[in-house]
Amino acid sequence: MRLLKETLDFMFPHSCLICGKISDLCINGCRVCKRCLSRVNPVNGDKRWHLCLSEPYSEDKYPKLPLFVPFGYQNEITSMVYGLKFGGKPQLGTLMGSMLGEIMYREGITADLVVPIPLSDKRFKERGYNQAGLIAMEVAKKCDLPFVSDILLRNRNTNKQAECKSNEERYKNIMGAFNVNDTWDIEGLKIILVDDVVTTGSTMHEAATVLMDYGALAVLCCAFASRRMVLNDISY
Repeated sequence: MRLLKETLDFMFPHSCLICGKISDLCINGCRVCKRCLSRVNPVNGDKRWHLCLSEPYSEDKYPKLPLFVPFGYQNEITSMVYGLKFGGKPQLGTLMGSMLGEIMYREGITADLVVPIPLSDKRFKERGYNQAGLIAMEVAKKCDLPFVSDILLRNRNTNKQAECKSNEERYKNIMGAFNVNDTWDIEGLKIILVDDVVTTGSTMHEAATVLMDYGALAVLCCAFASRRMVLNDISY
C-alpha cells in the first residue's frame, strides 16, 4: 500500500494549498510546500499583544479587553486566509489553528473554554463551515482546553465587515449581532475567543462584550492574523 501511495503521489502530485505549486509537505492533512511554510513566521512576542479595539472610545464598558495575534496579515498569510474563507480550503483552518495553538501553548495562555466567533447562517450555507470554528478547535486541542461551538450565537446576518467604509460603520454593522446560548452558564469563566483575522477589532469586541455581560470573568480575544502589525511597521 505504501508503494502504491508513493507511486500515485509521484504520478499525481498534490498542490500546495497556499501557492498552488507542487506540495512537498502534509501537516495535519493540509498539503503545503516548504517554501510557503518557511515564510509563515510569527511576529516578535512584544508585537503580539494589543487592546482589542484599534480605536478605543470613552463609553466602552470593557476598554482593556486584550487581543493576542501572532501573525501579520501579508504575503503567504493573506493567501492562507483567503483560501480558507473564499477558496473552499478548510484544511487551512486546521493548519492555522494548530500554529496559533502551539504559540499560545508556549506562551502559557490558558482559560476554561475556547469559543469561536460564530458565522451567520447565510455565510455558513455559502461556505459549508465556520473558519473561526476550525481554527478554535485546533487551538483547544493544542492547549488541552474544552472547545465549545454553541455558547456564542449570531442573532442576524450582517454585512461583510470588510465592505464597511469606516470604523463607525463597522461598529454599527456588528452591534447587537451576538447573544449567549441560555443553556450555558458562563458565570465566572475565563474564555478564549477565536477568529481568523482581526482588523479594527469591532467584531471581537462586540462578541467579548456580550460574553462579559453574561458573567464571564475574563475574555481573551485571539486571532491568527492582523494587519495592525504590518501597518505599524510601515509607519516607523
